[in-house]
Amino acid sequence: MFQHNQIELLILIVCGYTISPMWACSITTKTKTTELISNAYAIVRARVIGYENPSTEPNRRYLGIPESVVKFEIEEQIKGVEILPNILWINGYLSNNDDYNDHPPPYRHVRPNGRTGSCIANTYKQGAEYLLFLNDRYSPYWDALTPVNEQLHLPLSEDRWLRWTHEEFLRTMVGGFKKNLPTGVSSEYDRHTYRPPLNVAMPNVVGVYDEPHCTTEVNYSFIVVGYDTYKNGTTKQDDYIAKNSWCESWGNKSYVWMSRNKHNQCGIASTGSCPFV
Repeated sequence: MFQHNQIELLILIVCGYTISPMWACSITTKTKTTELISNAYAIVRARVIGYENPSTEPNRRYLGIPESVVKFEIEEQIKGVEILPNILWINGYLSNNDDYNDHPPPYRHVRPNGRTGSCIANTYKQGAEYLLFLNDRYSPYWDALTPVNEQLHLPLSEDRWLRWTHEEFLRTMVGGFKKNLPTGVSSEYDRHTYRPPLNVAMPNVVGVYDEPHCTTEVNYSFIVVGYDTYKNGTTKQDDYIAKNSWCESWGNKSYVWMSRNKHNQCGIASTGSCPFV
């Protein structure tokens, strides 16, 4: 996936004539943020429970992968070809301090704890939630200087990194099915914007289902079979193509176009899953 070397440098501090070690991370390639979804073996949202194996030297912090182990409880599995265990054990340190990424989402670089000369971020706040991009050994330590274990903001519905990951996962998973509709279902549909009355969960939609006040609380499911982008002069509209389980008299022969890239409208990307057969 990548190659990195952690280089130890010796710096002479003139004032006290003290030799102090410092570390620098050297990598040959760096994964782009948009590649994280496809490159990760699994993606989970997990909460820090506590130490499984505490550090034997609590006042010392190693810049590499520590020997101490932190215990996580999985709250949500976003991606994975198999059901992961409910508990994860990840090498790291516990901290009482927040370590939020100060870059705008989608993040391109690791949070501050991983920018202090180390190739990885290895401290986790007790009780906080993290978005973990894991390898096949259920470890986030596979991609240097990349946001593979970022702390999430509360409330989770307002965390833009989590929302971006959900939407990018859904876009990536259906990317190969763009406009791939069954025979007889036209993609040339009425492009007017349908704004239903509030508190109406799923009316008979002709056109694009676009409701800014739609709740993000998930209480219904259907299959996303593709995505579409409509351009007309200065107008651009991104949509998901979804298939309902109702009869063909509903929507466009049981298909509906729903708004895409509009802050996870109606929670369409909140609990997406992809079957592997």
